[in-house]
Amino acid sequence: MLPVSFSSLKMFRQDRQRRHFNEKERAAIVALTEAGQSIRQIANVVDCSKATVSLWQKRYELSGDVERQVGSGRPRKTTAAEDRRLVAVVRANPITTAQEIAGKMVQ
Repeated sequence: MLPVSFSSLKMFRQDRQRRHFNEKERAAIVALTEAGQSIRQIANVVDCSKATVSLWQKRYELSGDVERQVGSGRPRKTTAAEDRRLVAVVRANPITTAQEIAGKMVQ
C-alpha cells in the first residue's frame, strides 16, 4: 500500500501529448523508489511503463540526479539558416506543396 503522501501523485502525466517527464515526475520516481515501492507500483502511480521507471532508477543510480542527458534525441537535419529560409518560403506562398518548397530551398 502506498503512503498517503504519495497517493496524490496520480496528477502526473495528465498532459499525454508530452513526450518527456518533467523534473517533478522524475523526482517522484526516485522518491517512491527510496520509499521502497516496487517498479509496478511506481509505474501505476506515475502513469508510465515499468521500463520508464527502470530507466530513471538506473540513471539516478549511475549519475545521482534526474536530469535529462544533454543531446539526447534525434540530431537536427537542418541548420538555423535553412530553417529561416524555409519559413520565408512558406510565408511568401502559404499554399504550396512540399515539392515546390524543396525546389525553392535549393535555389
